Amino acid sequence: YTKNAPTVTTETKTVNETIHYIYKDGSKAADDYVATPVEFTRTVSTDAVTGEKTYGAWSADQTFGAVTSP
Repeated sequence: YTKNAPTVTTETKTVNETIHYIYKDGSKAADDYVATPVEFTRTVSTDAVTGEKTYGAWSADQTFGAVTSP
């Protein structure tokens, strides 16, 4: 018996950060801050016969930088 070779693909997830500055009355206090998106990846192995998926670990931790609010 030989197990069928799985199909290996890469899955990505993009995380965005947007900060909205508004006053209590809902009016705009300052322009929005939009950070550069952070992207995470992981491998996905799919069994050729059963279709069962096995997921690898997400890529290393990433963070958004500190923001000085106006």
